[in-house]
This record gives sequence, C-alpha cells and structure tokens, in this order.
Amino acid sequence: MRFFHHAKKQWPKLITKGNVTVKVYRVKHSTTTSGFAFIVAWRSAEGRKTLQFANEKEALDEAGLKADLLHAGRVEAADISREDRDLITAMREKCGDIPPLTALNEWDQIRAIAGENGVTAAKEWAKKREKTKRESRCHP
Repeated sequence: MRFFHHAKKQWPKLITKGNVTVKVYRVKHSTTTSGFAFIVAWRSAEGRKTLQFANEKEALDEAGLKADLLHAGRVEAADISREDRDLITAMREKCGDIPPLTALNEWDQIRAIAGENGVTAAKEWAKKREKTKRESRCHP
C-alpha cells in the first residue's frame, strides 16, 4: 500500500480580511526575471478584476490593500489603480493642510489671471510687495 504525502498547496495565495478574500496567482511568464507573473484577483461591483505584477511582494501587498478596502466597504477605492493611488497620495503630501481640490481651484484661478506664467507673476508681485514694504519703513 502506498501513502502519498500531500504538501500544502502554495498557489494561489489567499489574502482574507473578514468575509473578503483576494487571490494571488502565480503564472509562468517568459519576460519577467523570475520567470513568473503574479496576478491579483478580486470581485468588485462590476465583476472580477485582476492586476498583474512581476514582483511577488508587490502583488501580495496590493492584495492585502484590496482586501482591507473591500472589507471596509470601500469597493470603489479598491478599483483605483496603483498609479492613481500613488498620485493622490503625492498630491495630498504636496498640498499639506490644503485639500487638493481647493489647491487645484486656486491654481486654476491663478492661471486664469496670469496665464501660464503664474509662478513668474507671483514672484514679481512678491518683489513689488517687498519693495513697497521697505519704502514704507524708510519714509514715515
């Protein structure tokens, strides 16, 4: 009688948060360094979605993020691309305490007034203002 040892299946990897499971598949891919591509798959309101990664860690990190967002009920946020998410994060960091849409509206108004040279116009305005301040201090 033969006994077969069944090793735990390594792929797909399942990332579970509450009642949400995101799967990461490993498939052969001739153009990647490792010879594999990693596919993150999840369900959204529009059906099954997938993203492909060349790096296993990046795929697993993205799967964890998707699972967190879906579990939190943020289905739309889970469908945002990684590039868009990185862009939004960079915008928020750059804007500091100013909401990004407020900053963009202000930038739009500056361009409407000063054209494409808004920064140059602001620098000239600041120079004139500083000169006026110096002159007013010298002449009471």
